[in-house]
Amino acid sequence: MKIRDLKIAWRILLKQPGHSLIVFLGLSVSFCVCFLLLGYARYSFEYDTHVPDAKRIFLVKHRLNVLGYPAWVDFNDWPLKASLSQSGIPHRLSFVGIDSPSMSVDSRTARKTLLAHVDENFPSMFAIKTLQGDLHATLAKPDAIALTVKTAAKFFGTEQALGRSLTIENTPFYVGALIQDPPDNTTLAFEALKGSHEESYRRAYVQLPPHVDVRMVEKHLQAVADETPFSKAHQNQATSKVRNASEKKAIEIRLTSLADTYFDRDLVGLNNLVRGDGRIVFALSAVALLILFLAATSFINLNVARTLRRQKEIGVYKMLGVSRTRIIAQFINESLLLSFAATILGLLLAWLVLPLFSELMNRQLGELFCLSNLAWSLLFALMVGLLMSLYPTWLALCVNAQHALAGRGNSETLAGTRLRHGLTILQFGSAMAFGAVALAIAWQTAYSTKANLGFVPDNLLVLPFNSDLSEADSRTFRDALLRLPYVKDVAVSFWPVGEDKAGVGFASLRASNGINVYPNEEGVSLNFFAVHGVKFLAGRDFDAKIDAPKAAKKMVLNLAAVKALGFPTPQAAVGQFVQNIRGKPEQVQIIGVVPNLRYRSAHDAEVPRSFIPAFWPNTLTILTDGNLPEAATHIAGLWQQHFPKETFDIKSSTSLIAQNYEEDLRMSKLLMIAAILSLVIAASGIYVLSAYSVQRRVQEIAIRKIYGAKTKAIALLLGKEFAVIMLGSALIGLPLGAFAISHYLSSFVERAPMGGWTLLFALSVALLIAMISSLRHALLAMRISPMSALRD
Repeated sequence: MKIRDLKIAWRILLKQPGHSLIVFLGLSVSFCVCFLLLGYARYSFEYDTHVPDAKRIFLVKHRLNVLGYPAWVDFNDWPLKASLSQSGIPHRLSFVGIDSPSMSVDSRTARKTLLAHVDENFPSMFAIKTLQGDLHATLAKPDAIALTVKTAAKFFGTEQALGRSLTIENTPFYVGALIQDPPDNTTLAFEALKGSHEESYRRAYVQLPPHVDVRMVEKHLQAVADETPFSKAHQNQATSKVRNASEKKAIEIRLTSLADTYFDRDLVGLNNLVRGDGRIVFALSAVALLILFLAATSFINLNVARTLRRQKEIGVYKMLGVSRTRIIAQFINESLLLSFAATILGLLLAWLVLPLFSELMNRQLGELFCLSNLAWSLLFALMVGLLMSLYPTWLALCVNAQHALAGRGNSETLAGTRLRHGLTILQFGSAMAFGAVALAIAWQTAYSTKANLGFVPDNLLVLPFNSDLSEADSRTFRDALLRLPYVKDVAVSFWPVGEDKAGVGFASLRASNGINVYPNEEGVSLNFFAVHGVKFLAGRDFDAKIDAPKAAKKMVLNLAAVKALGFPTPQAAVGQFVQNIRGKPEQVQIIGVVPNLRYRSAHDAEVPRSFIPAFWPNTLTILTDGNLPEAATHIAGLWQQHFPKETFDIKSSTSLIAQNYEEDLRMSKLLMIAAILSLVIAASGIYVLSAYSVQRRVQEIAIRKIYGAKTKAIALLLGKEFAVIMLGSALIGLPLGAFAISHYLSSFVERAPMGGWTLLFALSVALLIAMISSLRHALLAMRISPMSALRD
C-alpha cells in the first residue's frame, strides 16, 4: 500500500461527498451496533470464567414433580452433605445463601446489600481474593463480615474499612476482611460475605475431580432423594398426571456446571441468580451482523456506480500498462480507507452510548473497551473492507479499455444488477420484519401489563416488610400508615401480586373425590382482596368477626385451584371442605373463589393458589387515593421515623407487574432501534441506487423525451424498478415478520388481539421512506435536457 493510493482513494470519495457521507455514516453506525452487541455476546459467554474450575463446579438443583407446576429451584432441603460424605465420591461442597438485608454504618447510610452466607470452602472454590485482613478467620466468627472494595467505599468512602463497625438488620458486625470485587459477569453476585454453616434452603455447589462422572453423581443423589421422607410421603399422593409422566420422581435432581449456569433455562426466575437467555444473545448477534451487512450493501451499490462512471479512467490505466495488481490494490485501498474510518467513528459512537446501552441491557458493560475487543474490531474492519471491495474490483478488472474509451462500456452484467437489486430488497425486507416484530412485542407487553390481571393495580403501592404484625412496633407503623394523608387502607401478604413465588410455599389439599392438589399458599390479611379490588367469582371474602387468622380453618381459592380440585364451577366449590394433609391433617372450608390474580407473567399459565388468613407478612400493600408520588413521600418520612436503619424500597404495583416483562421490553427497544437503523441504511441504499439508475439511463430518457414522452411516462419508467424492489421486500420481510411474531406470541398464554396491523404499519413506513429516498433523483430525471444529455 502506498500513500499515493490512499490520496487517490480519498479524492474518489470526495467526488460525491453527499453519497459518500451517507454511506460512511451508515457504516459507522453499523460498526457501533456490532461492537456493542457482539461485545455483549462475548461478555455473556464469559460468565464465571474467572473461576478456575468452573466446568467442574456444579450447581445442585431439584424440582418437586408432585406440584402441578414443577419448577427447578436451587435451595437444598434434603441430606445432601451426608449423602455425599458417605458415598466415597471425591468432592468439595459449598453452601451459599444470598439475601439483601439493610446494612448501615449510621441511620443515614442504610442500604440493601447483597450478602452471601458462605462456608469455609467457598473462597477457594470461587477464587475469592483477599486484599486486607484474614478472610478465613472472618468467616469463622459470628460477628465478622467481609466487604468488597466497592461496598466498603459506599459505606466508608476513602477511610480505612478494616475493623470498622456496621449493623445488619440492627445486629452489630465488624469488618474483618476486604476482598476483591467479583467481576460483573458472574452468576453469583455479592457485595459482602458472612460465615455460615447452615445447609437447609441454601444454594449448593459441588466440585468434582475430572475423573468423576457427573451423571454417576446425579444418579447417586437421585437415589438418596428417593429415600427422603418427602419422597416416600408423596409416592402415593402424586396426581395421576405426574404418575403417568415418564415415571417422574417426587424429587428430581440435576447438576448444572457453573460454566453453563448463566444460560440454564431451568433456572429462570431464581432469586439472586444472574442469568441470561442464550437464544436472545445469538439473535442479537445475528441482528448486529445483518445490520452491518446491510450497510456494506449500500457501500457496494455506491462503489459499483462509481466504478461504472470510472470506466474511462480505468481504460486509460490499462492502456498505459498499469498492472492488474495495482488496480486491485487501488480498489481495495478505497474500501479499507472507508472501513477503517467508519470503524474509528463507530467506536467513538459506541463509547458515547455505552452508558445507555448498559442501562438498557441491565448489565455493567464498562469493560467492553478492552484491548482485545479493540483489536478484534480493527481485524473485523479489515475483513469487512476486503469483502466490500470484491465485487467493485471484479467489475474494474472486467473493463474493456477500447470500449471504455469509445464510451460504449458497461461492465456490469445482468446478473450483477440483479444481485445489487436483491441486496436492496434484503435491506428493506429486513427493516419491515424488524419494525413489525418490535411493534408486536411492544403491543403484547402493554396488553399483558394491563389486561386480565384479576385485580386493580392503579392506586396501589407495595412495600417490603419483614416484621410480624404481632409485634407492637409493627402494629404501630401499620396504624400510623392508615392515618397518613392519601392512604386509604393497608393489606399485608406473604408476597406481592406480580412477584412469582410459585413453589416456594405450598399446601397439600385433598378433595372428597380423592384428587390431590398442591397449590401455592398465600398468607394474606383479611382485607387483602378489598384493598386489591378483587371481585369474587363465588362465595365471600374473609370476615374479621369469624375468620381470625389463628382460629379460622377457612381459605379462598383461585379459579385454577378450583379446576384442579375437580369442581365443575366456582359456586360448586364454595362451602366444601378439603383436607390439608401437609403437616398435621386438618379440614379446611372453602369460603370463596377469586379470579386468577396475575402473580406470574402472561408467558406462563397462572398456578393454583390458596389464600389463608395470616399476619406474618413479607409485604405491605397500600391503597392510596390515586396520588402515588405524594403518598410515597409521606410513607418514606414515616418509615424513617420507625425504621431508620432499614432500607426503604417502595414501588407501585404497576411497576412491579412491569418487571415481569423487562426482557420483552428490552427486546422491543433493541428491535425498534434495529428497524430504524435498517430503514435508514435501506433509504441510503435506495438513494444511491436511484442516482445510479438515473445516470445509467440518461440517454434513454433523453431519447424518450425527444420522441414525445411526458413526465408521467418518465416517472412510470423509473417507478417500475423501485416497485419491483418494494414488492420483493414485502414478499421477504412480511412473511419473516409474521413468522417471528407468531413464534413470539406462542410463548404467551394470553395474547393481545393484534391481527396484521403491525405488518401493514411496517410496510407503509418502508414504502414512504423509499418514495422519499428516490424522489430527488426522479425529479432530476424528469428535468433532464435531451440536448445536453445526448451531447455528453
